[in-house]
Amino acid sequence: MHRSYSISKSEFKSWLAAAAYSFILFSPTTYTIFNVGGRYFFELAALTVIAFHIIFRDNLGREFARSLISNRVSLSFAAFFIATFFVIGSLRHGSILNAYAQFRSSLFLVVGFIVCRHVLQRRPDYIYMLAMCTAIYSAFYWLFLYSSGQLGSKFANPLFAPAVAALIATDRTKTLQLVCAVIAVLFLSAVSFYRQYWLVALFVVVACLFRRQRGNQIISTKLIATSAMAFIALFSYGFFNTLFNSNESLYIQSIGKTVDALNYFDGGYASDSDSLRISYFGYMYDQSFNLIFPHGLGLGTSVESENFDPWFNGISSASNTADSLLLFITYHYGYLVSVPATFWLMLRAYKSQHSRGVFSFLLLLSAFAIPLLFDGGQATVTYRAFWFGTFCAYLATPEKKNHYAENSGQV
Repeated sequence: MHRSYSISKSEFKSWLAAAAYSFILFSPTTYTIFNVGGRYFFELAALTVIAFHIIFRDNLGREFARSLISNRVSLSFAAFFIATFFVIGSLRHGSILNAYAQFRSSLFLVVGFIVCRHVLQRRPDYIYMLAMCTAIYSAFYWLFLYSSGQLGSKFANPLFAPAVAALIATDRTKTLQLVCAVIAVLFLSAVSFYRQYWLVALFVVVACLFRRQRGNQIISTKLIATSAMAFIALFSYGFFNTLFNSNESLYIQSIGKTVDALNYFDGGYASDSDSLRISYFGYMYDQSFNLIFPHGLGLGTSVESENFDPWFNGISSASNTADSLLLFITYHYGYLVSVPATFWLMLRAYKSQHSRGVFSFLLLLSAFAIPLLFDGGQATVTYRAFWFGTFCAYLATPEKKNHYAENSGQV
């Protein structure tokens, strides 16, 4: 079948809407635009998005609005459920603003899961558009920091946005879309200088290439994507080599810590940050009785209060529940929530993903395990939490023959 590489007028409008929505909700600059008195007000961003849709009545916004309405009961229950832990944390710690910030990010993760699980089965192309626009804004923001000399040793970003885009493009066998998404995944993971981002990118990209599918078009799509990755690796080697040589902190943060981790597995010593993360698992085991019930949302670091937690405080003055998503949900929500929730998601993921191949499923499960064990920021920072929730939604959503995806000749 002949494949057209043009887009229709309605799709062009949807891309414009996706660019606007992702800029307002998910771009790094949203924290500057909607900053009032030193605090980010996500509510203002949400109201701006609603106003945009009311004025322009775009199809993309209409699809997400329909999903919100269709899932209003589930969303209301989730909001009430999470609000319970907000109240517990506020009463226990007395930090209402911190508790509300964690409530907001937790709710946005659940919204990403529930809403996008519905949209994935109807219009996955809309999620692809939002995800790619989000990735493009993050890439341009990094380039701005780099060109202006403001680049730090780390660059946290919503990596799961292009990761979801790559998986959607693979399912829909869209060659150009897959290549663009893979480039975004590789770029954002590389410039983050986070080891966990590198692992997530590796697992997701390989999962896309080894997805169980049939057809000559699928084979050619993956060959082109593989060739694009090889070209990118060769093209970018000199750039990153120069970058490491000019900025020692970047080398220490990424390559240096990676070497330390490998030496640890070979019988050496772990770095201070790795030792701290390892100690969290010991804490969750040794103090399991104290973690059965929730501590509530709010304080998350031992330095915020001398009376934060006598057990958690004993780990290190640098302890932070956001260092590990498993630690975050276990500490703030208790084992009563974290164990059933994790088990349910793993069960749903197995039932939904096994048809795509066991190897691909294990790779995606590994990509999920990285933030679960080592990077709670993907779920505790609002604009990143939505995309991690969307990734979880993809894991829990069975492959479905979508009329639009199967019959559209668009890229």
